[in-house]
Amino acid sequence: LDGSVTQAPQLVNVKRYAQDQLLVLTPTEAGLQDVSLIHVATGVQTPLLQGVRYVGPVASGNRPPAALGDAVGVLYCEPPAGSTSCAGRALKQRQLASPTVVELGTLPTPLAFAPSLALTEGVPAAVNFSGTQFNSDLYVASPGVAGSLRLVARQP
Repeated sequence: LDGSVTQAPQLVNVKRYAQDQLLVLTPTEAGLQDVSLIHVATGVQTPLLQGVRYVGPVASGNRPPAALGDAVGVLYCEPPAGSTSCAGRALKQRQLASPTVVELGTLPTPLAFAPSLALTEGVPAAVNFSGTQFNSDLYVASPGVAGSLRLVARQP
């Protein structure tokens, strides 16, 4: 109650399977997030990831990512100690139902934009992580496919 909101959990409106669990991001002192699931009926919290940079959800293939329903995983990266930047680090996908982690590829360096991405299971998606306001490099990633994050087009 000191006026700081740095430790306030953030509820992310992502539901899983029977729509009985919600994804929660809790900011850490280091400026990163702890990611967990909370069962809505029991209040039981299940930790998934600690001290990571949350990038976005992976939606079930039967819904668009904008619906944020029936999520099957989360995208994240792990900055080096003492940093919040994921430049040059692996973009990872962690399944919600199991501890399975897939490395989609390496984020570019320099990283002009904070990684933010929502994917739909089975659907490749384009994203830009680097560049300026007028020029950016285009990448594509396929959820659940190791090594699928790759540069598609480099803009001058």
